[in-house]
Amino acid sequence: MATPWAPCAHRPRQLSPRAQELLSALARQVVRLLELHRANDRQGQMLAELDAARQQMAVLAHTDVLTGLANRRSFTERLRQEQALLQRGNEPACLLMMDLDHFKRINDVHGHHVGDQALQLFADLCRSVFRASDVVGRWGGEEFLALLPATGLEQAQAVAQRVHAALAEQPLPGIEPPHRLSVSMGLTLFDPLRPLDVTLRLLDSAVYTAKREGRSRTVAV
Repeated sequence: MATPWAPCAHRPRQLSPRAQELLSALARQVVRLLELHRANDRQGQMLAELDAARQQMAVLAHTDVLTGLANRRSFTERLRQEQALLQRGNEPACLLMMDLDHFKRINDVHGHHVGDQALQLFADLCRSVFRASDVVGRWGGEEFLALLPATGLEQAQAVAQRVHAALAEQPLPGIEPPHRLSVSMGLTLFDPLRPLDVTLRLLDSAVYTAKREGRSRTVAV
């Protein structure tokens, strides 16, 4: 009688030493490629972070940290640019110097954190009152400057009055009894033939005149 057929037991195929060597080399190559991919991802992330940091540094170099307005250096650069444009025959421009009244008293009575809030409130108010084409900067301490391109003296005086009116309507938050800021201002046409330091001294003198005359007013020179 014939013996029944039975399947042969499966035996794994043995790879030759050469095939094993090739597979090992391929595995090492895959590992290196994965590592390189991860390294490229990390490098791309680092480059993106570096670019963001550079942009932030560029902004900080031209911005007053507390108020977010242009700082003194940036504002001076913009003044020199406007001076050059005016010398080429551009429309007249005006400069407005603004100094918060009794600011030292705010710091002494309520603390420097309230003084900082006052500066921030004034900066926010300026952003709402001035045009997008105007440039407002913190000149130092509680002193601010505004450049109004393509603006005559009468128009600039109207802008100054809007600043006075806006301050009168906006008390400092969290202060009892309510305290409203006021500002003394000096205003002048930006004469491109006049040295910049002379113009700034004229504005500074106009601000002090406004303070002597009772504060919360604008003196044009």
